[in-house]
Amino acid sequence: MLAVDREEKPFTPLPGGDGEVARGDEALLVRERERDAALERPERSADASEADDRVQHEIWLGGFEDLGEVATDLHVFDPVSRREIAQWLRAGGEGDELEIRVRIDDLERLPPDRARGPEQRDPLEVVGHVRRLVIHVFRGRYARAIARSLHRYGDDASQLGELFLPDGQGLHPVVIVIHGGYWKARYDRSLMNGLCENLADRGSAAWNLEYRRVGNGGGWPETFDDVAAGVDLLSDLEAPLDLERIGAIGHSAGGHLALWAASRTTLSGDAPGAAPKVVLRAVVSQAGVADLRLAAVTSPSGEPTQALLGGSPDELPERYALASPRERLPLGVEQLMLHGENDETVSVEISKSYAAAAEALADPCELRMLSGTGHFEHIDASTDAWQIARDWLEEKLS
Repeated sequence: MLAVDREEKPFTPLPGGDGEVARGDEALLVRERERDAALERPERSADASEADDRVQHEIWLGGFEDLGEVATDLHVFDPVSRREIAQWLRAGGEGDELEIRVRIDDLERLPPDRARGPEQRDPLEVVGHVRRLVIHVFRGRYARAIARSLHRYGDDASQLGELFLPDGQGLHPVVIVIHGGYWKARYDRSLMNGLCENLADRGSAAWNLEYRRVGNGGGWPETFDDVAAGVDLLSDLEAPLDLERIGAIGHSAGGHLALWAASRTTLSGDAPGAAPKVVLRAVVSQAGVADLRLAAVTSPSGEPTQALLGGSPDELPERYALASPRERLPLGVEQLMLHGENDETVSVEISKSYAAAAEALADPCELRMLSGTGHFEHIDASTDAWQIARDWLEEKLS
């Protein structure tokens, strides 16, 4: 049995690393906490503010298909109602059936490489501000109502999951969805919202899992403790979930964590994630960092991998043995490895190395290389890359 070293050892990040929250990321973390506080929907008093009403209304909107950017240079000086925006769009030939949402572009506040997707806000929230707005038009296309709710598994702002629950009778299969971003604090679960909406629209409950990342309290073993606790929380939720039909899907670093979550049955003793309460039936890795030993010595994954575990494989072999899905094989769980042939963010050799090792151990693992595909197509619900992943997982959970 491998011993688990939980004592922090001094580690100097490589140049450009995330030993601390990167400059400018503090704003992202503040916005993340504010958004999640609104989503938690505490009991409201009779004098609850109008702002709370607007937040709740916006959050409870269902999924919509983005029909593209309509205007990129509209400046708003006075309150703008949805009716006024709709009238403006109809004057340009758009129909009444369209749902209008305004996205406030905050990119001017953050460097482009630090800015995540614009948040959805009510137009009335821009009262008194001169801001550059981007107007998007959405056509309702989801047949199901989707209820979204936050559930915490710890006290930290990042220790939570968001449940996307479809309507309908009976128990729903569950897909655990884990975002990537090389385990860095600047990226969060909002990257996966579109995929979660798509899953829920098709009848699966989606569990969009957040976790502490490098730069906001994550790393070894905290990130792994969080993923394990977040997965196990599913067994305690009062929701119509079929705990016998649970799968996971993760993108990039999230692919690593999804595979690792599936490997927890191979862990023992005091290893992070040992003795799981929730066991997965199938897992999809979307360009996942599945072999941490290889990733640690490969560009561009080397620095973030070593930052996650606190050092190199030679320095910390036991951590890599516990944290790397390739070292945990065989998993005994059906696995699909997807990787774009044009991926320049995570080397295709990492998925190939993992799949070869799984095949050698007769573990049920399929590798599909996707031609004409890079790294980010996997998290766009309109792409073939996503539909391949979704359809495979739905079949395995049927």
